[in-house]
Amino acid sequence: TGTPVGKAIKAVDILREEGIFLRLMYVASPLEISRDDLIHAASTGLIFTIEDHNVNAGLGSIIADKLATARITCPIHKIGVNEYPLSGTADDLYKYFKMDHASLVKTFKQVLAL
Repeated sequence: TGTPVGKAIKAVDILREEGIFLRLMYVASPLEISRDDLIHAASTGLIFTIEDHNVNAGLGSIIADKLATARITCPIHKIGVNEYPLSGTADDLYKYFKMDHASLVKTFKQVLAL
């Protein structure tokens, strides 16, 4: 959601140029995500969530809860803030939390074992 979307788009574009195709789904309001959207996302076999919030209380957790409630099984890899407190420029913090486009590319490849 929000600012990380641009970084995710850039990472997905880089991977596409390498012949690796990921489906990117923008979630404006995770509380309003439909069952059809959950099924569509889960059909890939793995869901990545990217958020500039705590990974234990944001988009990934909401998606995991909604999948479980709907009895849809799919692994989730949550990317986001996993510690507090830090300060710095937005670019520095995105890089520190491995949410910059280069780190996202690396993480996607590692998780997908490519």
